[in-house]
Amino acid sequence: MNYTKEQIISLAKKILDDIELEYYDDKEPFVEYGLAEAIDKERGFVNIWSCNIKCYDWQFDSDEGAYCFVIDDEQDDLIFFIDASGGQIPHAYIKKDEDGKYYREYIPR
Repeated sequence: MNYTKEQIISLAKKILDDIELEYYDDKEPFVEYGLAEAIDKERGFVNIWSCNIKCYDWQFDSDEGAYCFVIDDEQDDLIFFIDASGGQIPHAYIKKDEDGKYYREYIPR
């Protein structure tokens, strides 16, 4: 295990801050460490972190939504991101620039 739970939460919140998405800072995120099959089949199985951060649900006013991350423990890469905050979600990749700031690269539909 290369990262701690606290480091993963910090990374997930940095990504959300960089791409300007609001979240509930006072609610405890759900974080889990595990093993998953890599997208790149040559790598086989990789150690990953799953992190869910609560946010406002724009579709159902009284519910909580979540931003869900899957982060590679070995390469410090964001593997997967789901915006479950309700409403229509634009299709985008989340990428990191040379200065370490995250941004959204939208996918044309």
